[in-house]
Amino acid sequence: MPVTGHAATISGHVRERNSGVVLPGAHVTLCGAASSKCRTTTADAHGFYRFIGVPSSEPYTLKPELVGWSMPTKPIGYVFQDDRVDADVYLALGIYCGITVGPDIPQILSQPGTFRIRAAAMDSLP
Repeated sequence: MPVTGHAATISGHVRERNSGVVLPGAHVTLCGAASSKCRTTTADAHGFYRFIGVPSSEPYTLKPELVGWSMPTKPIGYVFQDDRVDADVYLALGIYCGITVGPDIPQILSQPGTFRIRAAAMDSLP
């Protein structure tokens, strides 16, 4: 049941950055900046996503995610009662990876340089 009179709706499409083609199946996460409360939805076959019942008490950010695509975060700012925010998000083809550094992580390179990973090794990664 849609919430009216007390909350906002944030919706839009997940698109490829250069062509504007929609990207169905992408996950979109909406997070409150102050509360750090997040919720996630999945874009439909037309690349469309929607969050209803968004409280108007803090600024928000959107983060689209799709395997094989880079993941920028889009600030939305504050929303107000009954706002209908249209917020398309854009992804670029590429690889996003995180690197964990710490004393318990084995060292993979002992000196600056480049390294290659064979396709067979990539297939075995979790």
